[in-house]
Parts: sequence; C-alpha cells; structure tokens
Amino acid sequence: MMTAERCAKIFQLYIKRERPGLERFFPGSNFGQYPTRGAEMIDSLVDDKCPSEMAEDFSVLVLYDLVILLGESRRLTGPAGKLLIVPFTRRQ
Repeated sequence: MMTAERCAKIFQLYIKRERPGLERFFPGSNFGQYPTRGAEMIDSLVDDKCPSEMAEDFSVLVLYDLVILLGESRRLTGPAGKLLIVPFTRRQ
C-alpha cells in the first residue's frame, strides 16, 4: 500500500529530475493533498494489475490539473480569431 509520504517523495524526485519548472507551483515541496490523491491512484492501478513502477510513473499526473475543452472547432474562435469559451451542452 502506497502512503502519501512516499508519494510526496516520488513527486519531489520527479520535479527535481524531470520537470524543475513545476517547483514554482509547489515551492518547498508543498504538495497539499496531491500526495494523498497520488497514493490512491497508485493503489487503484496496482489493484487493477498495473505494474507498481508504471503506477508510480502515472501518479505524477495528479500534479497537473487538466481542463479539456470540448466543442466544435468553428465555435471556439470568434471574430478576428479571438478564442471563445462555449459551455458544453449535451445534445438530446
């Protein structure tokens, strides 16, 4: 079972070795609740038969809050190419 403390160490190594620019978002390795979320993710992936090393690699994805915009490309830009945010609505 992965612990939040061990997951925080994984995040520290990842930032140090792979993405030093992330340090500005997590000064002093202050990850908040991300290590807990990462540990839960690792445990869940391992339970689903994912190799633990791969699950640990995937866990760093919790450091990135992703927003995905869905829509028709012609509706994402307006006059003069200005980006528009159009709320997603489910078609009936």
